Amino acid sequence: MMPTVTAPNQCVVLQPDDHPGRTAKAPPLPEAVIFLCLPFLASVCRTFASCTDDPFITLRYAANIVHGFGPVFNRGEHVQGFTSPLHLCVAVLVYLAPGGHDLLKLKLASLVFGLLAIREAGILLYGIDIPRWARRTGVAFASSNGLETTLEMWLLMALTRRLILDGSRRSPFPLALIGFAAVLARPDALLVVAFVGAVGLIIERRRPVAQRVLWLAGPAAAVTGTAAIGLLYFRDALPNTYYAKDIALGQAVSGGARYLHDSLQPQMGASYGRALLILQIAFLAVGVYAVVRRFPRCGYLIAILPAQILFILKSGGDWMNGSRFAAPAAIPMILIEVLGLVTSISYLGRHARPIFVRGVGAVATAGLIASSISSPIFPAPVWQLSGADDRSLLASGGYQYSHLWATLPSYLRCLPAGQLVATSEVGYLGFVRQDLRILDTRGLTGRSIAKGSPESVKFPWGVADPFWSRPTSPVGRVLIRAKPAVIVTFDGLRPESALSGAYRLVEAPASLGASIYVQSSHPGCPNSRQK
Repeated sequence: MMPTVTAPNQCVVLQPDDHPGRTAKAPPLPEAVIFLCLPFLASVCRTFASCTDDPFITLRYAANIVHGFGPVFNRGEHVQGFTSPLHLCVAVLVYLAPGGHDLLKLKLASLVFGLLAIREAGILLYGIDIPRWARRTGVAFASSNGLETTLEMWLLMALTRRLILDGSRRSPFPLALIGFAAVLARPDALLVVAFVGAVGLIIERRRPVAQRVLWLAGPAAAVTGTAAIGLLYFRDALPNTYYAKDIALGQAVSGGARYLHDSLQPQMGASYGRALLILQIAFLAVGVYAVVRRFPRCGYLIAILPAQILFILKSGGDWMNGSRFAAPAAIPMILIEVLGLVTSISYLGRHARPIFVRGVGAVATAGLIASSISSPIFPAPVWQLSGADDRSLLASGGYQYSHLWATLPSYLRCLPAGQLVATSEVGYLGFVRQDLRILDTRGLTGRSIAKGSPESVKFPWGVADPFWSRPTSPVGRVLIRAKPAVIVTFDGLRPESALSGAYRLVEAPASLGASIYVQSSHPGCPNSRQK
């Protein structure tokens, strides 16, 4: 028997008498499978084929660690081109696992973290006093990009679930440990944790201040430790990608606002999409009201939303499909909308006939589920995959550059080990050809380009210098000094020669979608023909 424990203006929490120290059980297995796992897996099936080559950047770092060269992209060059130390640890384990298919293994790891995040959401739903039908509304999002997205989602949900159901009355060590891991999953998670901690000062105001903030020592230790290690080993406190994507504030706010709109907009017909978007916003607004009036402990969920919005507006959004930057706020937003749905139906129940209330509730619940399933999704169904190996996954990934990513390594197979290749597509090429040195013209793994380029050529995907072929341009100056054997680009102009004649254009297959330049004083790659 699980008695209900209530307190004025508090979330109603279920506390089992026979399990001291626990505040809620996981949902019953049948309900968890039907109402939580199946919507999630349906979303995954619709998006699993979407693949980029970015996970291979982290995998190249993992390979160098395994082979004893340390966390570097190019051996001997200490540049932090990865954004998630915790995800790098996952990539090391994936690389050590036998059987190849490294991208597939990272994507499957994303699914595991997604399921863990769903589990935390289910425990929270069953720990709050809402009707049983509301617990069955479902939580769905996409989770298969092979990056740190769902790792961060899981850790943030694990943190907020414990804060909502347990608060600061438990030992702060588990909260500190989870907060520590969340910041290691992504540095910008510190902003979310800070907002959550600030809200906790209000929610837990009856408890001593020290008890309310002690768990924040974990995230603080994570950011201090990573900054110190970054300065000592990489000579930078932040990952290099933050400098490469440091765009102007006005451009960032404008791009971030579009990104937020696109992240919320359901992938359906125009009229249905607008209707579902309005429904989402309405339930979100009512949900915020319900949290303030009836469920103040759930204010921890609300804290995540403005923190993630601020990060998106500062970063300008993300170029990838699937609303990756908005994902950490996806489950909290859905849960707040569920509270808004419950509050709306409760209000109607006091002012309308039961049959009308049931009808409206069924339609509203269906709309909320449809919004949950369709909003953060880029349609790339699993059945469009042509294979499970790394190259096949990339080739069928649904991006404009999918074919280029998959084909470039074979096109440059003639280059001997130790050669320097300058390109903006460093992921798969760098992983397949670990014997090559790579100069990243996007600046994600290259310090000189990231820090030496002005804001005018920086975008959410990194540096994109349209005049790279001029020796006086930001990227051109670096190329002149580095003297790469080959330059692969699809940015800007396509002159017959580049960098004051130091490089000449060679003919490449039209299907490759890139321009290839070799040093004018060398014969070039046997796979190419001189123009």
